[in-house]
Amino acid sequence: MSLQLETCVTRIRNFLGKKKVGLSIGALLILSSASVMFAQFVVKDPGVRAGSIDSGSALSSVAGTEAASYFMDGQSRFQEVESVTGGTHNGLGPRFNSNSCSSCHAQPTIGGSSPSSTVYPFVGPNPETLVTNLNPTQNPFPSFITIDGPAREARFKFFLNRDGSVNTNNPDGGVHDLFVISGRPDAGSCSIRQPDFNHNLRVNNVIFRIPTPTFGLGLVEATPDATLQTNLASTQTANAKLGIAGDHLLLQAVHLLLGLLDLRRCLPHRFLRGGAGGLGFVTQRFRLGSLRIQ
Repeated sequence: MSLQLETCVTRIRNFLGKKKVGLSIGALLILSSASVMFAQFVVKDPGVRAGSIDSGSALSSVAGTEAASYFMDGQSRFQEVESVTGGTHNGLGPRFNSNSCSSCHAQPTIGGSSPSSTVYPFVGPNPETLVTNLNPTQNPFPSFITIDGPAREARFKFFLNRDGSVNTNNPDGGVHDLFVISGRPDAGSCSIRQPDFNHNLRVNNVIFRIPTPTFGLGLVEATPDATLQTNLASTQTANAKLGIAGDHLLLQAVHLLLGLLDLRRCLPHRFLRGGAGGLGFVTQRFRLGSLRIQ
């Protein structure tokens, strides 16, 4: 019997008196039963899902419709491999984490999350360890990128002072891409430098995240802006009581060098942020690395 349970029973006995010890024993049985009941309902992470993989396909409701071809087109573009110049798809650089959306969004299938060769060996090694082999660069691999995963994005928590110390009064929070195109045969005379990850690790200035799944986001994209705005307004009072707050983000159409994307809602904005951070996409207005959307 635990010390807390013994203390509780002692108080019950003192309150009821010696003539009512039977009630205290009954209380003890109730408390013991409650302890066993709570122990049976401990939350436990079931781990990685086993069995067949059925994610990443179009919903059956879109089969045979115009939406099916739209889905297939998007899935194909998601797997395109980017070059800087001279390739079939030129949209890479000047800073990037990989050269294809699907290389990092690969688990358990195309459109998913960060790959892991331990859990899903068919995915293969971490693509971030392979991407520079196609066109060698002058980038050493950061220590937090390993061949068996996960694929990671690195953010710096704060900007640094001139002496290399952390300036806690000047938050950064931006993604700092792992690689630069300097040294690639398709990058011309570009000579930008890779971020100093080793120094920022030493001063505890690096945080990480893995790619998030994109499954089902077509349904979000199909939701009209007016519906999102109405839903937000209708729940603001209740959410405020729980400390939840947010804004409905609208982004006007932006034309990327890599195709034309209609970026009107927060979801495409997320993809633009992913493209700018992951592949280093550039736009007609913001050239070569100046596009920073966080």
